[in-house]
Amino acid sequence: MRTEAEAHSEDDRRRMEEVEARNSLDGIVYQAEKMLRENREKIAAADVKTAEEAIEDAKKAVNEGGVPRLGRRRKTLSVRCTRSLRSCTSRPRRQVAAGQAGAAAGAGAAGGNSSAGPSGAQEKKPGDVIDAEYVTWMSRSVRTESDW
Repeated sequence: MRTEAEAHSEDDRRRMEEVEARNSLDGIVYQAEKMLRENREKIAAADVKTAEEAIEDAKKAVNEGGVPRLGRRRKTLSVRCTRSLRSCTSRPRRQVAAGQAGAAAGAGAAGGNSSAGPSGAQEKKPGDVIDAEYVTWMSRSVRTESDW
C-alpha cells in the first residue's frame, strides 16, 4: 500500500493544486457576483459589463479546470472587479464632497445669523456645545475607580 501511495503522490499533488485553484476562483466569483448585486447602481455600465464578462469566463474556467487557466482567470477577475469597485467607491466620495461644498456655499450665501467670520471659519461662542469628546488610551488608564 505504501508503494502504491508513493507512486501516486505526484498525481495527488497535481489534483490538490487544481482543487485549491478551483476553490479559490469559485470564491472570488461568488464575491464578485455579490459585489455587483449590491453595488450595480453605483458602478458605471461599462465596468459592470467587463466585470460580468470576467465572471462568465471564470465560471467556464471553473467547469473546465486546468491550474494555469484557473490562475489566469483568477487574476483577470480580480483586476476587473477591483477596477469596478474602485469606480464605485470613488464616485460617491466626489459627489459627497461636491454636495458638502455646495451646501457650505449655499449657507454662506444665505446670510442671516451666520457665525462665520470674514475668513469663512466658524467662530466659537462660550455657550457652544461640543459634539464629542476625544479620550486617549493613556487618559483612561490614569482614571481611578471613583472616576467611573
